[in-house]
Amino acid sequence: MPLALLRRIAHECLPLVLTSDEDVEAASILVLAGHVKAAMQVVFDPRGGGPQPGMVVTEVTRLGWRMLETFPEG
Repeated sequence: MPLALLRRIAHECLPLVLTSDEDVEAASILVLAGHVKAAMQVVFDPRGGGPQPGMVVTEVTRLGWRMLETFPEG
């Protein structure tokens, strides 16, 4: 899952706000691996929900880009 999320992040406009538990967990792994820069923040659901914990991804690192080159989608 973390590699799939890294691929998704690489194709999105940053900063990217992640709110699902699955995405936040995968993003945490990517942060620990040094593949992305991100921070936990309280975010507001764009569909009108209240505040909730989320992860805001601000950058794919060089190491993250190398990972994507090493393991291309296929």
